[in-house]
Amino acid sequence: MKINCSIIGGGIVGLMTAREVARAKPSWDIAVFESSEYLGDATTGRNSGVLHSGIYYPTNSLKHTLCMQGNSLWREEPGANIISCGKMLVGDDLSDLEFKANNNGVEYRYANDEELEQLNLYTHSDKALFIASTGVLDIASFIREITYELKSMGVAVLINSKVTELKPSCLKVGDDWYQSDLIINCAGLGAIELRSKLGLTNYTQKLVKGRWLTTTEKFEAPWLIYPKPLPNLLGLGVHSCIDPDGSVRFGPDAYPIVAGSVDYTFGDYENLLSDTLAQFPNLDKSRISPSMVGIRTKLEETTDFVVDSPLPGYIEALGIESPGLTAAPAIAKLIVDLI
Repeated sequence: MKINCSIIGGGIVGLMTAREVARAKPSWDIAVFESSEYLGDATTGRNSGVLHSGIYYPTNSLKHTLCMQGNSLWREEPGANIISCGKMLVGDDLSDLEFKANNNGVEYRYANDEELEQLNLYTHSDKALFIASTGVLDIASFIREITYELKSMGVAVLINSKVTELKPSCLKVGDDWYQSDLIINCAGLGAIELRSKLGLTNYTQKLVKGRWLTTTEKFEAPWLIYPKPLPNLLGLGVHSCIDPDGSVRFGPDAYPIVAGSVDYTFGDYENLLSDTLAQFPNLDKSRISPSMVGIRTKLEETTDFVVDSPLPGYIEALGIESPGLTAAPAIAKLIVDLI
């Protein structure tokens, strides 16, 4: 079978890329191949859903620029259900974050006395930066929206379709080989293994596991609450997150796991519980329980995203961890620019 464009991976980046390609090339036959039974079943559906502001990332890195572009693009998405709650960044000395916000073009202000009084019902802080551009996306509802849109555009969206072999202009799914003028690798956790089948071995990945807790008690902070990130953390530190159904999660922790060992079991969480109570001391420990487990991919060779076309007819998006969800619309546009 011959296809103009094959997109490997039915997460948020793969689906948004498929839509951008279909818009740019309406006459093309386009297919999305997702190995799982569900779209967005891996990294996309197992993260906080937070739309980040761009404050954390090195100035002018892809993470910085695509995050800020993506945040703006999400606000223009008619099918995106976004909780525009903003974020409170708390810490004793926030001058370095203020410096980064100014360098990265992120709007912020210091919390006023009334906000600090309310904030201290949940955590302890004398200062906080409020960033209004942070929000939370209802990922599940948007996956449904964009899937319907893709099918209406004539894009084939195929689940249970694991790509097992990859050659220039060819890919194997199950027992079937497909010819494809263009292959776009948005396979997330599996992207590095797939590119190696093309002889591309200049990037290696490390996997980081993160877990979330939830509570049955009321936690009515109107914003997300984040600590100031500590140096050398694999994540941003334990923070609160508002889910689309109004419930609240706390996490994630972050620790490396062996590449290839994708395991979503929760395990012992005493350390995560301790970190959560240290950040949010008024929580009732007896009402906290495990919520969700996610795994993100990082690259050993760089801390930035990689969006590139190292071979003719082949484009790849690698190391798409946080803020990958926020950046997804901008990543899709960058990929189309490479065609």
